[in-house]
Amino acid sequence: MANLKQSELELDGRQIQYLEGGTGEPLVFLHAVGGSVPGAPFLEQLADNFHVYAPSAPGFDGSTGAVGSIVEVADVFAAFVKQVTDQPVQLVGESFGAVCALWLAARQPEAVRNLVAVAPFAFLPPGPPPRPLPPKELALRNFGPAPAVPDGFFTPEAGQQRARNAGQGVPLLKGNDPEVFRAALGKIEAPTLVLWSTEDQQVPPALATIYQDAIPRCSATFLPDSAHSLTLSATERFVPLVADFLATGELFVASVPGESR
Repeated sequence: MANLKQSELELDGRQIQYLEGGTGEPLVFLHAVGGSVPGAPFLEQLADNFHVYAPSAPGFDGSTGAVGSIVEVADVFAAFVKQVTDQPVQLVGESFGAVCALWLAARQPEAVRNLVAVAPFAFLPPGPPPRPLPPKELALRNFGPAPAVPDGFFTPEAGQQRARNAGQGVPLLKGNDPEVFRAALGKIEAPTLVLWSTEDQQVPPALATIYQDAIPRCSATFLPDSAHSLTLSATERFVPLVADFLATGELFVASVPGESR
């Protein structure tokens, strides 16, 4: 598997930390609310077929700078894309990163060749906030019982960094106006795959229909026996499924054993 190296670049006074590696078409991965996962097997496997870039949002991980909205985060990521490549990218985002990816594709459609949105954290049903979960239960919901993660992922220090990142990202997600977001989805031109776990306890998979209805060229696929983070809980199915979609676009037909459509 390809190794990704950590780098930094400056964007409008912000230092953006990112992982980079692999060869092939440019693929930009936008992380979940816990931040980037250096050494994650899914990134290294994607880098076997693509030139992968995985930037950290401002205020996350080692990236600096403040942002006031999820749209501003998407605009920073769009500027990142323009700085690292001069061609449309394969864009993949998970949860928080999926919302950023959808906004990026809506605001800069020419920058995106194909789009994969993994369990976007949006359009949650109204109601009181969920009760805080014990750390082990939260990890099980997010990552499943046997996630493919790098050494040190579950150390206290790594958990604290994910919590700091979430402290930056959750208010941005809460400020994402659902009706404005829904209207923006109609501006996405790229073939889009919405990908979800059938057992997702964080974001209901039934919400996939919103994206299918709103995005002109959108399909949905669901993976059983997985958790909210498909990148970590279902790596061996996630990577070939995504690579197949990115290679075929609208001609994509799910064919990975164990998933349903």
